Amino acid sequence: MMSNELNVFSAAMADDTIAGDSALFILRFHCRSDAGAVNMGSLASMEDHSGELKRFAKLRDEMVERNIAARGVRDELVLDAMRKVPRERFLPKNLREFAYEDSPLPIAGEQTISQPYIVAFMAEALLLKGGEKILEIGAGSGYAAAVLSEIAAHVYTVERLGQLADKAATTLADLGYDNVHVLHGDGTRGWREHAPMMPSSWRPVGRRSRNPSRRN
Repeated sequence: MMSNELNVFSAAMADDTIAGDSALFILRFHCRSDAGAVNMGSLASMEDHSGELKRFAKLRDEMVERNIAARGVRDELVLDAMRKVPRERFLPKNLREFAYEDSPLPIAGEQTISQPYIVAFMAEALLLKGGEKILEIGAGSGYAAAVLSEIAAHVYTVERLGQLADKAATTLADLGYDNVHVLHGDGTRGWREHAPMMPSSWRPVGRRSRNPSRRN
């Protein structure tokens, strides 16, 4: 049953990490249904692509068992979500071979995509049961939002950097995550159209930095 409460999923940020842009721009993308003609290409190319998908899926399963489940994440909804989301698609092509190493990796805007274990740990901390609405501050690559959307009914994610918001929205749409909604704007203002919010933000305890690296 869908909850009317709106959970808050927040990455670690200092007070000045979200610039106060006055204008807010909503990026809405819808999944495309390419039911028409398909460019088949060469058979060899198709086989290579299929093999790559299988290889990444195997690496993803191994990563979940070795670096997430083995380190204490027990929520089956979270583990299943981590097994489903293709992290490589949220990375620049030259870094995709490292997608299933348990480490942050650089993306655009001098930001990083989070370490998979951290994404799983943060998701488990929300105690999701399915059907929730989640507000995420800092879309980053869109990877964390995709993981959350495998469990929640809707994820509303706000990103201050237009370049990242655009890329994240496009990647999410290409992968069929039409229950993720990306807003380019000031995350400190939340997303008023979907308020009121349940004050259940996750924020790691630690020292604040003037220029923290935001990871999603």
